[in-house]
Amino acid sequence: MRGVAYWLRRDAIPAVARADSGVIYCVGDSFTYGQGVEPDEAWPQVLGRLLRGAMPDHPPPIRTLAEPGRSSSTSVLDVKTALGAGDARLVLILTG
Repeated sequence: MRGVAYWLRRDAIPAVARADSGVIYCVGDSFTYGQGVEPDEAWPQVLGRLLRGAMPDHPPPIRTLAEPGRSSSTSVLDVKTALGAGDARLVLILTG
């Protein structure tokens, strides 16, 4: 549990998050996809910019698995895809 709590902290980005330590997957519906905003304003892209700024030498790669209209029950399939890839460091899920 210590690792999970460490990742959920708001005050700092863990130093252990390096590009070679895995991918951050962003799973969700239109909120995650960024429907209604410019592509670079969707939260996964904003997260990527923040991480590149905070960790310029080793920002973790971010992959978005999202589709407008996707329900939380079908987003489970994207979680399965992310976990099945074998490189997931963190899976973030946002559905409406």
